[in-house]
Formats: sequence, structure tokens, C-alpha cells
Amino acid sequence: MASEIMTFGCMLTLFRGSPYDIRKKIADVFSITDEVFSSWLLTLNVVRNICAHHGRLWNRELGVKPKIPRKQLIWHQPVEVANNRIFGILTICKYSMVRIAPQSHWPKRLQDLLAQFPDIPKVSMGFPDDWQNCPIWKQNEQSQAGSP
Repeated sequence: MASEIMTFGCMLTLFRGSPYDIRKKIADVFSITDEVFSSWLLTLNVVRNICAHHGRLWNRELGVKPKIPRKQLIWHQPVEVANNRIFGILTICKYSMVRIAPQSHWPKRLQDLLAQFPDIPKVSMGFPDDWQNCPIWKQNEQSQAGSP
């Protein structure tokens, strides 16, 4: 219940201050190390703060960069997911959503939004030309395709 009223920054602090075995169990849900997960939480906290303060995000290079899992090929082939722009953050969100809320339509809504504004340069957000071929963006498509 306490987590319901915690800020994102407080959650980050709680995670970082937890014993290794607890951090590992949480990170294992996402099939990543606790070090990678901690970097994701920190970066998401920074991105959240940029958004909350109406900062520019779409063509910004991030000062705080999340770690990308080195040993998981889905982050590197056939599309390299960079960690310095919003595409990397959105990919982390997509990867996480498949594990914690696979019924979510957020990935489809994002793709629809990008399609609705084709003149906005996606490269400024770090999207590679072939980003939709990234295995992470293909995960869970079948179950979402049949959902309303």
C-alpha cells in the first residue's frame, strides 16, 4: 500500500536500498540484472521529471542513459536499440509492458500516433529506419491483434 503513495524517485531509492536478493528477484521478472533495472528506473525517473516540467523530450539526447542488456540479442539484432534518445526509453517501456501488462494497448496507440504524424522526423527521437523490425516491438503482437 505504501508504494501507492510513493513518488517515482522514492521507489528508485527504495529499490537501490534493498538487499541484493530482493533487487535480483525484482529484476528477474524482467530477465535483466539488478544493475540494468536500476539504470532503467533512474532514467525513467529523469524522463518523467522532464515531462512533468514540460521539458523538451522528442529530439533531446539524454544525459542519464539506461543500460541496455548486452547478452540479449533482441536489443541488438536486427535493430540496435540505442540508449541516448527517447526511442530507447520507449523500447524499455514496451519491453516492460509485455511482462507486467501484456493486455495493454499502449504500444499500438504509440504506433498509431507515429503513423498519424508521418512528417515528424523520427530520427530526431532516435528511431532507426527499421525500428518496427526490432524483436521487442514485435513481442506480443499476436495476442494484441485479436484484442479489442
